[in-house]
Amino acid sequence: MHTGSITRTRVRRLWAVALGFAAASVLVGCTFSASAGQPTESPEAATQQAAVTAEETCAQLIDVNTVLYNEKIALDEGRIAAVEYGQVQQLVGRMVHRIDVAPDTALAETVATLRIVVGTYAPGGTTFDATTDQWAAVFADAREECTRAGVAFYTEGWTGG
Repeated sequence: MHTGSITRTRVRRLWAVALGFAAASVLVGCTFSASAGQPTESPEAATQQAAVTAEETCAQLIDVNTVLYNEKIALDEGRIAAVEYGQVQQLVGRMVHRIDVAPDTALAETVATLRIVVGTYAPGGTTFDATTDQWAAVFADAREECTRAGVAFYTEGWTGG
């Protein structure tokens, strides 16, 4: 098999996993407008209504971190192009808007700040740069909030062999 097709296969698999995370978030409680052509409501309004544990919120933050971590390695190793990494960041931006949080908690405040850094929710994607100091600082706050809530924060590495 040609190296290029191996890379494309890996990228397709990653996209399938990442889209699975995003789809699972949608199934957990995100609601959208049924009108065609109307902008969709940001899902965070719907997900804050249900009782959500810190473990659930932190698990979703771990997924965001894992996707970014692995795709940044793939970019740095030349296995994906910068344009593909940009698309991963767009997907992660949508995932951030779909993170379930319990209202009036420190984690809810931290996730709200992440959403500001990511930018406005849009069905076609959000655009942000996950390599900025601002993202790093706000995401570090999210990791700390998970630790304070008693949730061990980790990253799953799946790239590189």
